[in-house]
Amino acid sequence: MRPQLLKISQGPGHSFSVRQDLYPINNRWHYHGEVELIHIKKGDGTQFVGDNLSRFKSGDVVIIGSKLPYYWLFAYT
Repeated sequence: MRPQLLKISQGPGHSFSVRQDLYPINNRWHYHGEVELIHIKKGDGTQFVGDNLSRFKSGDVVIIGSKLPYYWLFAYT
């Protein structure tokens, strides 16, 4: 499956943006031109980043490089 390009809208003069998601959004195989820093406050599951597959859990911090496709599969209990 090919990753989808996700366009991140930014206003002029902004070098970064901050967002808090209360539940998984953009939960599909995608990429974007921006670098993304992700903090998993609560939850666990499997992360697919590029050609890597590994587990994630509450408290993890991940930095995703520019144009690197990724997807988070949360384990729901």
